Amino acid sequence: GGAEGAVRTSLGGPTVAFNVVRHDGSVVGYAEVGKLAALHRPPIQLRTGCCCNPGGCQALLGLSEADVLDAVRAGKQCGDERDVLGGRPTGVVRASLGKDSSWEDVDALLSFLHETFVLRPAERTSSADAADAEADPRPAAPCRVLELFVHPLKSCGGMRVRRWPLDPLSGRLLYDREWGLAGPSGTLLRSTAHPRLALLRPELDLAAGLLTVSAPGLATLTLSLPLEEKQVHSRVAPRAARSPSSSPEESLTLCGEECYGAAVGGPEAALWFERAVGVPCRLPRRSRARG
Repeated sequence: GGAEGAVRTSLGGPTVAFNVVRHDGSVVGYAEVGKLAALHRPPIQLRTGCCCNPGGCQALLGLSEADVLDAVRAGKQCGDERDVLGGRPTGVVRASLGKDSSWEDVDALLSFLHETFVLRPAERTSSADAADAEADPRPAAPCRVLELFVHPLKSCGGMRVRRWPLDPLSGRLLYDREWGLAGPSGTLLRSTAHPRLALLRPELDLAAGLLTVSAPGLATLTLSLPLEEKQVHSRVAPRAARSPSSSPEESLTLCGEECYGAAVGGPEAALWFERAVGVPCRLPRRSRARG
């Protein structure tokens, strides 16, 4: 009858839609949760995104029509991995149970979420200590840096250095994560989805203005970088032609946030990185004016 149906509706069914939030209130993107779940042992299959129900997704997330239009203008498309825009989720993680599901399946999901995203007591203490340190005006005890690594290419291998200058504007290591690899949609590639990025070994020579990148099975790529916002050239071998490769600035996506950059290295460099990583990509340099 109607009364029984109303009760069942209020209790819900065997499908749960949720998002994961870190201790600082920031959202863990649904794509990241889904990929980590797939790597779990035992593997956990979760559906992510708007699950073919954009209207319900919009209502659940409290998105206005303006929010949806802003997401579309930012390049959001059905089935992509732009899971966080402007700090807000664009979809959900969905766990579904069926007739063959067991309590062990539920335990596996809860254990995965707890082990992966819940801070342990020591980590909570460290976070609290860090917050207290920020509020404490007293100088910290002196410390010594044992090893220093610079990552010119985001999500790629690091470059061990003994000394390195700081960016006078940001205070970061100079040119650290200055470049990245962007796929056809403009989303910067991450090692969680493209593990071959970790095999790329960049070396940046500030004096010569050269960025060299090595990868297994490929000739070393050399990019001539005047390290000002000027023309950039590339070569794969010493005798290869050096062709100009500056490109217009474009909108990119990094961890769900919009940023800007201009591709460097030209088609030759893009082809080299495609062979190294296994997917079509190009090499944009972060815009120092727009972030």
